[in-house]
Amino acid sequence: GQGLRVSAPVVDELLRLAGETLISNSQIQDRLRQTVKQAEAMQQQQQLVGQLVAELENLVDIRGIAAPQQQARDKDDFDPLEFDNFSELHTVTRRLIEASSDSQQILSQVNEQFTTLGDLLEVQQRLQMANQHAVIRTRLVPVSSVASRLQRSVRQTCRLLDKQAELVITGESTNIDSNVLTDLMDPLMHILRNAIDHGLESTED
Repeated sequence: GQGLRVSAPVVDELLRLAGETLISNSQIQDRLRQTVKQAEAMQQQQQLVGQLVAELENLVDIRGIAAPQQQARDKDDFDPLEFDNFSELHTVTRRLIEASSDSQQILSQVNEQFTTLGDLLEVQQRLQMANQHAVIRTRLVPVSSVASRLQRSVRQTCRLLDKQAELVITGESTNIDSNVLTDLMDPLMHILRNAIDHGLESTED
């Protein structure tokens, strides 16, 4: 396909951004895990509230049943205000039960959202890693790209030292980071010159 020349600083910047994006994603996932733990604590608290509401409902029902019986026995002492208080207590209890139920439902929906958010973050992380790998591939070059330079260095050294040597490179198609390969060139040529100089006899010998 068509090639596109991209300057090394641009590729380095893309790699930096990809790395920082992955770090940011990990930080968000960590915050999400902490928030899920807090939601679990809220769930336990909600269960306790539900138990207390159930106990209150039971107490109100018992008192609500006892009150009319007591009123029937003591009609002379019937207090309408007390009856109103019982009625109001029943109303508040029912509203509390409904509120507790609504709170439980909302909390369940929040937990579902947390699960969905966690799945989305995992997908995003995989995409970001794929993006990082794609950027890294733009910096890869085959070893064969420096083969001629190494061969030339060997020929020059052989002429200078009057020795004969053949450089055989295997794995020329292996891809390596261009910066790494550039940094390796001087040490590689130094090793080759030393090998010819100290590891080979002269043509006469």
